[in-house]
Order: sequence, then structure tokens, then C-alpha cells
Amino acid sequence: MRCVAIAAIAAATLCVASPAAAALTINSSGNLVITSGGLPSSVTYDFNGTLFGTPLAGSLVLTENSVVGNNYTFGYTFSTASNANLVGFGFDAAANAAAITAASEPSSDAMKIARNVIFPGSQTVDVCVYSGNNCSAANGQGKSFNGTFTLTFASGAPIVLDNFVGRYASIGISGQSGELAGVPRTPPVPEPATWAMMLLGMGAISVAMRRRRKPSIAQIA
Repeated sequence: MRCVAIAAIAAATLCVASPAAAALTINSSGNLVITSGGLPSSVTYDFNGTLFGTPLAGSLVLTENSVVGNNYTFGYTFSTASNANLVGFGFDAAANAAAITAASEPSSDAMKIARNVIFPGSQTVDVCVYSGNNCSAANGQGKSFNGTFTLTFASGAPIVLDNFVGRYASIGISGQSGELAGVPRTPPVPEPATWAMMLLGMGAISVAMRRRRKPSIAQIA
């Protein structure tokens, strides 16, 4: 009976809290993990901070729309309400840049996509979705961009993306440009070892409670 009780608790816990059905999750390292089930799902990255004395707040909502083979199509909304405009956003494939074998243009005419490019004053990114002429351009700015893009990976899910960065332009009265690192808003998903420890702990509590409830021989007599 104890084994049955523990198994029932474990099953109930997994049904309620397991991330297995999610297509996009954030791991304990803050990286984006892409799986092929449970479509569609979304994550949000915030690009908040201060550049040139101007407080900035922007966000990227990334949605996995479809998966066909190793082709992953994403929808996005990139927006800010700050005293600045947006140029684009970028990210890396955690394994290596070669993990992304192709990138298709976003559906929006205002945004384009490039691979292995430099954000000025920041870093080289494996993928950049941008307005204007290139990832470092300050023209073609806006307060919000929406669209879709498709990435082709060398292998199937799970896939890890990291180092999200957002580029601002026309910042404050200075009108300068700069980048801020993206911070995931979604709480990180516990690692498998953490889930196992949680389940073992709940099982131990269940056994202890059953022992307390069991009457002693003296009480029965």
C-alpha cells in the first residue's frame, strides 16, 4: 500500500508540475530550452536597465508556432515603452553556431534576419532579427515589432538558446544606441535531479504520516 501511495503522489505531482508538455522552457541556467511537444508555448525576455542615463524597459515574447522536422518556426513581439526605439534582438545556440544551419526571413517587412553578426559594443550573435539595413543600423527603428521567423537546426529537440540581447536606438535626448542583455521572466524549471529529490521527499513524508496514524498494539488492546 505504501508503494501505491507513493506512486500516486508521484504521478499527481508530475501531472501538475512536470514541464514535459511545454515547448519552450527556461532551465536553471537561464537558457531557453526548445522541445517539440505542447505547441504553442511562449517565453518572455526582458531587456531592462539604464543606458546613457536613460532607464530602459523592453521585452521580447517568443512563441514556438510549429515544428516540421528540424525546422522551427517562431512568432515574436518585440516592444518597449521607454524613451528610446528598438533596432533588433539576437541570441546564440548554446552548443555552437553551426547548430543553426539556416534562417528564413521574418514575415514582417520591417524586420530581417542574419547569422553570425556583431552587435556594436556587445558581442557576436549566432542569430540577429533586425530592422533597418543591418543589426547595427539605427534606422528603421520602432517601438514595437511583430512577425515570425524560421530556424533550421542540425539536430532535433531538445535545443538550447542563450545570450539573448536587445538593441536600443534614439535613447533619451542623447539619441545614442546600445544593447542590454535579456533576462528571462519565466521561472526556471527544476533540473531532473531536483524533481527526483522532491518526489523522494514527498514519499518519505507520506510514509511517516501513515506510521503515525497506525494504532499501536497497546491501543488496540
